[in-house]
Order: sequence, then structure tokens, then C-alpha cells
Amino acid sequence: MSAGKINKLSDIMAALYPDNLPTFTDHKDLYNTIDATELGEVAWESFMVTYDGTLPEGSVPSWMTAEYEVWHRNVLQVTENQIGNPDFSSGQDYAAKQIWKGGK
Repeated sequence: MSAGKINKLSDIMAALYPDNLPTFTDHKDLYNTIDATELGEVAWESFMVTYDGTLPEGSVPSWMTAEYEVWHRNVLQVTENQIGNPDFSSGQDYAAKQIWKGGK
């Protein structure tokens, strides 16, 4: 995905979920995270997403009709690798948590 498309998707996600902190603020933040990620045995996969909500009358924003490519790794395989890694044997917190913006 191009830098411009990542920025646009980040803006869309921020607008859709204003009460949550975005996972990545822009393409630089995403690229830095990817570059800092050590290579593992879990292959990258991708899928395409499109907006499927109601289109407004008149001028339709281009992002509503565009198709976006999303890359990810299989979460189950990544988690299994983490659990099997001795570096995580004495300090992993398995409890789910929720973070609220503003310290609620």
C-alpha cells in the first residue's frame, strides 16, 4: 500500500473510531513498526477491503468507492510463536485489556 493510501486509511479509521487511539498515525509510523519487527516464520497475507456503507447523494468521496489492500500475519500463528519463545516465558500477561483515551 502506498504512503498516501496508508495516510488516507489512517484518517478514515480515526474518523470512524474517534474514541480510540489509532493503531498507526500515518505511513511513517506504520513503516517504522514494520521495520522494527523481527522476521519470523509466519508469512504475510493480504486481503482487499472496500467501504460498503450507504453512499451520499451528489459528490461521493473517492475513498468510499476505492479498494484497499491490507497486509497482515496470521494472529494465531504469531501468538503460538510468542508462547513458544523462551524470551516470553516469565512475563507474559494473558489477560485481555481495554485502553480508553483520556485515562477513563
